[in-house]
Amino acid sequence: MQQAIFIRFNGRYTRINFSEIIYIEAKRNYLKLHCLDKSYLILMSLKKMMELLPENIFYRIHKSYIISLEHLTSFNHEKAWLGQMELPIGDHFGRELSMKLNIANDECFEKNMDNQVFALSIQEITAINGKLAS
Repeated sequence: MQQAIFIRFNGRYTRINFSEIIYIEAKRNYLKLHCLDKSYLILMSLKKMMELLPENIFYRIHKSYIISLEHLTSFNHEKAWLGQMELPIGDHFGRELSMKLNIANDECFEKNMDNQVFALSIQEITAINGKLAS
């Protein structure tokens, strides 16, 4: 599996490792790649860029933003934080973000089975485990 992409920048192809990309922002017909050490402006659509990036590392959170899940520090249903950078999460894209990530929740356990969501509290899970052990 590739670990980088090459972009055309200042008349030559420049290697950018996936681990260096923090997020990508759409600006009309261009993309701005925000990396650890600098930013690059390239002519490409967000859709085409998503096709080039590995889906286990990158996720589109908005019509104008792709983020690196490796740099995601926190999120809620409206915003994602990558360090101090705060980006909006679009309604359409945000629903699936939490399903893509490993989330530990101490208040309830949710499982989606055949489009039905079951929520159990920690106490209910403990009670079920106790009955199964008997």
